[in-house]
Amino acid sequence: MEKVVLDTDLQSKLNGSELELIDHSGQTVGYFLPPHERERLKRIEAENQHLLVQWGFSQFTPEELDAVPPDEKLYTTEEMLKYLESL
Repeated sequence: MEKVVLDTDLQSKLNGSELELIDHSGQTVGYFLPPHERERLKRIEAENQHLLVQWGFSQFTPEELDAVPPDEKLYTTEEMLKYLESL
């Protein structure tokens, strides 16, 4: 991620608040989140990922999971989508 050094005026406008950044025509160009809010969202994302993995494992019995050969190739979502599009 690139960094931008803020001048004192802009830094005082940010003031640690969540902000929508717009251009002169009113179009959204981005959002500003203070560090504590970004960290909170990263924790939530990690928790959600953990819950998703737990849910995925809960869809199979231990016997079904044990039946998968240990050397079975695993595929990412991107790889699977690419394969399905090629059909």
